[in-house]
This record gives sequence, structure tokens and C-alpha cells, in this order.
Amino acid sequence: MVIVTVSVTGVPVSPAGPPGSRFRWGLLDALAVWLGGLFVGGFAGVLLGNTVDGEFELTTAAFAVVVLVQNAAMFGGTVIVSRFRGSGSLDRDFGLDVTPRDAAWLLVGLVLQLVALVALLPIAELAGLDEAPQEAVQRLEQAGGLELAVLAFGVVIVAPVVEELLFRGLLLRSLLRRTTPAGAVTISAGLFGLVHLADPGAAVVVPGLVALGLLTGVEATRTGSLSRPILLHAGFNLLTVLVLVF
Repeated sequence: MVIVTVSVTGVPVSPAGPPGSRFRWGLLDALAVWLGGLFVGGFAGVLLGNTVDGEFELTTAAFAVVVLVQNAAMFGGTVIVSRFRGSGSLDRDFGLDVTPRDAAWLLVGLVLQLVALVALLPIAELAGLDEAPQEAVQRLEQAGGLELAVLAFGVVIVAPVVEELLFRGLLLRSLLRRTTPAGAVTISAGLFGLVHLADPGAAVVVPGLVALGLLTGVEATRTGSLSRPILLHAGFNLLTVLVLVF
């Protein structure tokens, strides 16, 4: 077993925690949190959806609620893991922190998204896509007023915090106990891209998501904090919202 040293809140510790700690969370916990979020989000969708002409549909408002509920469930699951299998602190266990001095990483995320869009444009054209591949982006295009505000909040604020907490916090730190930093970052980034295939139209953007996962994973491993990954992820998503709104 490879033990890698990272720095959490400026204090060097191993991903397994300091000697004598009760850090016992692992890969199955990460899987359970993700599946639990999908289940709760799916259940909320069933409650809020309607059947029209034999087809199940969600209004844009209902979709926005489902996004928030699903992310809230994943966040709650991570809190439970921390409480019963860690120290009880999301910062200490998973590096959850956002520091104002890292604000420039929002711009890094914007640039990364721009590069990804340009690089993936030929693929989208070859695939004959005439609309945004991800449902969340399609919903943003359709939304207005309060719906748009709620969706934008979910995409730019909520999703980056929760997804980084899960993939670069819980999952990545679990992997760091079992493999090299390079292997842990690569695996977590690959899984981050693959889980987005739950949205069938997202296949074309998976390479960009993997690139995001690699960069955020490197920063999470190097600093021991999720501050830069969260801000980078927020900037990545923010560009899409800005393009659609303005």
C-alpha cells in the first residue's frame, strides 16, 4: 500500500489521517454516496415529473429542483461518511475549503472550458449535434427568470462544491491510500468523466470533463485542499452560463 503525504489546512498528514485517527472511509463509501444521490434525485424526478402523451417529462423548474436535491443528497452522504468513518470535519477528512486568495482559479476554469469547447467543436460537428449535448445546458437555454437563477446557482455553485467534495475529496483520498498520486488522479478523473454518461448526450464532452478532473485532481493532491479545484470547476461551468445568458 502506497501512503502519500498531502497537506490539509497547511498541516502535512497522510490521506489516511494522522496516527491513531479513525479515518476509515474508502472507495465503497464514495460509490454509496454517488449512488445514493442518484437514487434520491431520481425519486424526486418521479415525484415532480408528468406523463404527457405517453412520455415522462420534467419541466425546467422541476429539473432545477432535482439538480439541487440530488446534490444535497450527495453532500449529506459525505457528511454522514465523515461523521461515522472520519473525524467529523469535511475540511480535515476531505479538504473542503474555499480560500479567497485562490479566486484567480475561476479564470483558469474559464480558460479551460474555452479550450475544451474549441477542441471538441470538430467532434460535435462530426456527430451532427445541432443542440447542446448535456441536458443541464439545454435546460439553461430554455430557462428564464427564477428558473434560470436557480439552475445557474446549481451549476456554478452547488455542483462544483459537491462534485469536488465527492470526486477530489472522498474518492481521490481513498485512491491515494491504494496507488500512486498519478494513478489516483487519473482514475478519479476518468470516473468523473464516465459518470456524466448517465446523461446520454454528454458523451461528446467527456474528454473536456476528464481534463477538468485531471487538473483539479493534481491541485487537490498537491495542496491537500479543495479550494482551487472548486473554484476551477466553478469557472469551468460559469463560462457556459455566461455564454447562454449574454
